[in-house]
Amino acid sequence: MRWEEEIKVPSTTKKLRHVKCDFCGAEARDDSETPDWSKDSYDVAETGVYMKTGSSYPDGGDSHYLELHACVKCFSSKVKPALEALGVKFSERYINF
Repeated sequence: MRWEEEIKVPSTTKKLRHVKCDFCGAEARDDSETPDWSKDSYDVAETGVYMKTGSSYPDGGDSHYLELHACVKCFSSKVKPALEALGVKFSERYINF
């Protein structure tokens, strides 16, 4: 679940965007394109399930997003098993940097 709110700051208005898990309601830490579900700044815990359709031209375009927001716990316990039941085989990668 993604939503926006407007807050008044002296002489300006700023929009804050929020993302919550559609299953348990846990709130992501920031408003990046891929929500960050980690507990502190050194952890990495991102999930993403979406479909984007539309058009893109040099002078503009439009897009329609269909999104599912799931924290890491709900992704592991609900989304992954449901997709695997449909025949999806997940691949794993480990990256050191």
